[in-house]
Amino acid sequence: FQHSMQAITARGRVAFAVTAGRDSRALLAASRAVKDRLLAHTAIYGELDLDSPDLRIGAELCRVAGLDYPPVACPHSMTEPFKGVFLQNHDPAHRCYGRICQGLLDNFPADTLCVRGNVSEVARCYYYPGGHHPAALTGSDLARHCKMPLSEFTRHHFDAWLADAVPAAKLGYNLLDLLYWEQRMANWLAVSQTQYDIIYDTFSPYNNRQLVNLLLAAPTETRIKPHFTLYHELIRAMWPELAGFPFNPPESGKAKLLHKFRKTRGQIGVLLGWRPIQVR
Repeated sequence: FQHSMQAITARGRVAFAVTAGRDSRALLAASRAVKDRLLAHTAIYGELDLDSPDLRIGAELCRVAGLDYPPVACPHSMTEPFKGVFLQNHDPAHRCYGRICQGLLDNFPADTLCVRGNVSEVARCYYYPGGHHPAALTGSDLARHCKMPLSEFTRHHFDAWLADAVPAAKLGYNLLDLLYWEQRMANWLAVSQTQYDIIYDTFSPYNNRQLVNLLLAAPTETRIKPHFTLYHELIRAMWPELAGFPFNPPESGKAKLLHKFRKTRGQIGVLLGWRPIQVR
């Protein structure tokens, strides 16, 4: 973990996205020896503002770490020249990612490499949040977990996936962790990071088979809501001063309502045949 941060920062200064979450804070703790090579920042977009937990706690973490912390304000809309390039770079192209990319483009050098805390989500028992993994699974169960319609097609392919995963189960993997790793993470994160490729290359230190295996080997009770104590222990071991701030405290009521409104509006738009994620 620490060696990964030392290796990537040996190539030069890197952009480091700081939030109120556990993933980025554990990465920051692992970067203690190379912190002066980090360009710490948090992007301001959507319902986020300077009073949002990511911004408030991000500023406190950087103060303790002795890092400069310039929030990156993203525009409400892309400029026409940038929008034309962005929409041609990926399909479908998400407008929210485009606005973030525009803000990053305006604030970082062209050769920036960005370090992000994604992939760690694999270890968080997403499909069994209470920590109780089912003793048996069927293709229909997996389709429901993935929010896909039950059909002969989905059952057939998830049954085939389960058959292929039997050796992993015999090695001690919980199959729902493996499902998240191979199915959900490999889809949404790939879509996200390929859209950021237009601005910078992304490095996720958690995207390391040995590290993920170690996280998955931790007791299940340390990997579940609400405390995810595994991450707290990692942070306390590497940089204990960073553990003194809350993790992902609740957003304001206004921010929650705005987020829910935007999400609902997008879902209704998709049902009506309007694709709000894409602008052509």
